[in-house]
Amino acid sequence: MALIGALVIVTSLAIGPFTQQALRTTVCQLPLNSSAPSIKAAHYVDETDFFIGGHTLPSAVLRTSMRGAIVDGMINSQSPSIFGGFICESGNCTFPSYEGVTHSSIGFCSKCDDITGSIRERFISRNESSTGNAKRVFQLNSQTQITLDEQGSWMVATAYQSPQAPYVHTQDFSLLTFTYASCEPFFNETSNRTEKACKHDHPHLPHLSSGIDIMAANCSLFPCLRNYEGSVVNGALKERLVSTTPTNVSISDDIRDHPRLPFDDFPVIKTPCLVDGVSYDANNISSVPAKPGRNMTWAIQDGGKNITAPLECAYSMPWGLNFGITNTLETSLNGTCLFEFLSNTGGEATDPSNINCDWDGGNWLLVDMYNKGNATLSSVAKVVGNVATSITNRMRNTGLDAHRDGPGVVRGEALRTTVCTRVNWRWIALPAVLTAIVLFLLLWVLAQSWWDRESRPVWKSSPLPLLVHGLGFHVTGRQALIHVSEMKVVATKTDVRLGKGALDFELVESRDGSGKW
Repeated sequence: MALIGALVIVTSLAIGPFTQQALRTTVCQLPLNSSAPSIKAAHYVDETDFFIGGHTLPSAVLRTSMRGAIVDGMINSQSPSIFGGFICESGNCTFPSYEGVTHSSIGFCSKCDDITGSIRERFISRNESSTGNAKRVFQLNSQTQITLDEQGSWMVATAYQSPQAPYVHTQDFSLLTFTYASCEPFFNETSNRTEKACKHDHPHLPHLSSGIDIMAANCSLFPCLRNYEGSVVNGALKERLVSTTPTNVSISDDIRDHPRLPFDDFPVIKTPCLVDGVSYDANNISSVPAKPGRNMTWAIQDGGKNITAPLECAYSMPWGLNFGITNTLETSLNGTCLFEFLSNTGGEATDPSNINCDWDGGNWLLVDMYNKGNATLSSVAKVVGNVATSITNRMRNTGLDAHRDGPGVVRGEALRTTVCTRVNWRWIALPAVLTAIVLFLLLWVLAQSWWDRESRPVWKSSPLPLLVHGLGFHVTGRQALIHVSEMKVVATKTDVRLGKGALDFELVESRDGSGKW
């Protein structure tokens, strides 16, 4: 026990440093009740905000604001616009989340697929060529083809819609372009110039030069529900797209129990959805109980299911607005870009970063698709995705709530920045263990003293044992004086003085108690 006590004394020197490590002051966020943060998220978009002409197809015109969003998305893909439709006065705000989703909005989505394997090459003889030169043409179809010759088409985009037009809600386009994305420059000592060697494997294109590559993509833009996870940090909105669900065209021929006219809205049901604090998915959302003021709608989704849901779980886009957007996209995603070859280079491009899309038959909005000669499926998808995001952001800024009687917003909680003290409990282990050991030793000493109280008297700091037993004078029956209380009785009856003894000065006791020494 003595050894344990000694170790505790030595180890206790570390309590100070350990305690300092256990306590840390950090910057933290605490709720601020004086602010009401919000993020704009549209359940419904009023077509009159963006669309002119109603349902008369020839006069359908998209307003400048939405046309500007499309243009901005196509030409600013390298620095996409940041959505500013939020309020957070404190600069740091959070929003309630369910299954990783804080807010949802109707908007546009995109997808792109690699169709390079669909490219075919065709030889054009001198007689067939308009320039009188034989050439190789690489094509997806008769309208989408590119040519490696002087002033040949270097990139072609062709927009199209499905045979269901004008009721179709998806805008598709195909892109075919030469690219140097897989190529590495090297110096050709034979030609005494820098050329490119491209790594590609296109067995269906046997005459494609090793000095250039080719790619093709098929992309779609379509209305959808976009689910986000977001928060405001240091005054900037941080959003992450969690999932998307496309809208569905539900015309009367598709479902007879609930006929929907061709010019109706395009709805989509959010699942899972919280209604009165209860979560509903696609299998049971149709069983949401009816109550006064609750309106219901329906949609066809999740593999053809007919889903009925309350408006607070529904997101929809007017047919007219969707038509105006796809009509504008069809124009914006059509065009041909050329590249000027120099005769002294033997038909090889000297600067692949330059391409001319601004000519009669071209489209200057396609420049970012070319990606300075390094087009890939990823770079094309980035441009198309930025267009979808730009359209969605414009809708969110003016979108309405589920009942279409006010702006669509999601409320959150504002946070204030302050200093908090945090405890790292691992550093508390040593002080806690030492405290427990000291408590154990204390209890052990108390118990041991109690057990040995007859044979080992507890004198503590009393001077009486020293005076009675250790000063060299005789006290009657002092051998029996064990406890301090007994010594006190004898001490009250004993007179002593400091006098000269045999060895030195010592306390001399009065023998008879009469005061004589």
